[in-house]
Amino acid sequence: MADSLLVAQLSDTHLFADPSRTMWGQPTNPQFHRVLQRLQQLARRPDLLLLTGDLSQDDSPESYEHLHSALAPLAIPTYWIPGNHDQNLEALGEILSQPPCDSAKSFERGGWQFILLATLQPQQIHGGLSPEALDWLDQQLQAHSDRPHPDRHAPPGDRRSNRPGWTASGSRTRQSSSPSPPATPRSS
Repeated sequence: MADSLLVAQLSDTHLFADPSRTMWGQPTNPQFHRVLQRLQQLARRPDLLLLTGDLSQDDSPESYEHLHSALAPLAIPTYWIPGNHDQNLEALGEILSQPPCDSAKSFERGGWQFILLATLQPQQIHGGLSPEALDWLDQQLQAHSDRPHPDRHAPPGDRRSNRPGWTASGSRTRQSSSPSPPATPRSS
């Protein structure tokens, strides 16, 4: 049985180098800070923070610096994956590898194994999972088959339907010759 774990997930912050800029008329920087204030007001401090893509709108190193500067005082262990707007992986990786951020994509917390898969396709608006990413996922699932895994943020759609052993919904098919994997708790 996995331990109790409070996970906060933030996605699509779309920050800019210039904090006064807006996206579709919405001031992303002040909205992001309001979300962080709500995190600080929770009765229980989150054990973990997941940043799941589109962290920057203009993909500038300054926007990632703003993000890191705002997160640092919270001192919540933070893990991240890039979104399609996060094409500057060098700056993103350099800035968000400093505490409290960590660039690990597979890690254990509170008895749960987290495996973060980025669907970023360089210079593309759409996402996808490469055969290499799926192979890495298989390796991670096998290496950590004794731990429960939270469910994914978004279904991968038809990307796996042409890969043996995967269904169109992104579920791993079970083969009678191998033991069934443990039940996976769903996160809400």
